[in-house]
Parts: sequence; structure tokens; C-alpha cells
Amino acid sequence: MLLPVFCFAGGDAVAGRVKSVAQHGDVYVIHFIQTDDRPELIKDCKEIIITLKYSRVPWFSWLPFIKNDHPTKKETAESIQYLRKANKDNQTIYFGYMGYGLVPTGPKCSFKSKGLKIEVDGGKLLVLSYHDPT
Repeated sequence: MLLPVFCFAGGDAVAGRVKSVAQHGDVYVIHFIQTDDRPELIKDCKEIIITLKYSRVPWFSWLPFIKNDHPTKKETAESIQYLRKANKDNQTIYFGYMGYGLVPTGPKCSFKSKGLKIEVDGGKLLVLSYHDPT
């Protein structure tokens, strides 16, 4: 069960495996396969491809008086390391999105993200994708 804040923000997470994490400069391509029996994280997509290029959201979020929940560059790097380890160890993880965290790119089951963050819910680690503010 996810925390109520996830539901309020329109987020969700499912169990699955990281098939691959590739890096091309500052862009990461993550292939995730959902393995649980829940409805798909994204309708009709048990396998998704996420193209991640870190970006601050909103662009002025570096200002000290601006508070938002978008992942930092460090949080995104930590999440990538976690995904790589899960891939290497063939470990089941929980992956999802927060708000508008997975934006379709055109091809079916292909999405873009601007940041990742590891959250804890009920003792489970969740890797959540963020794109636009909720």
C-alpha cells in the first residue's frame, strides 16, 4: 500500500526487474519489466523504456526560497546506482512515478523523465520518476 500522498499526487509503483540501464552522455535509458500481478503501471505496458535526462523543475528551483519535491541531481544519481545494482543482482524492486513523472515520447511504452528519487513506504524502497510538477 502506498502512502496517501502518493495517491493525492497521482503516483503509483509496481514490482518488477530492471532489464538494463544504459548511459549515453548525460542521458540514461532504463528498461523496466513489471513482474507483479497488479494492473500495469502504465496501461498495456508490462515493459517500459524510460529515457532520463536530469533537469531541474521548475528551472528556477535553485533559488533558496523555492521548495519543491523534484529530485536533486544527487538523488537521481543515487537512484541510477540502485537500479544498476538491482539489474546486476537480478533483484525485484518497486518502480513508479509521482505526478506527471512518466511522459510518453511517442513509441508505445516509451517515456521520458527528468529525475529519479528513492522513497521509503512501509519498509519498501520505491524508485520514483519525476518529470513535471504535480
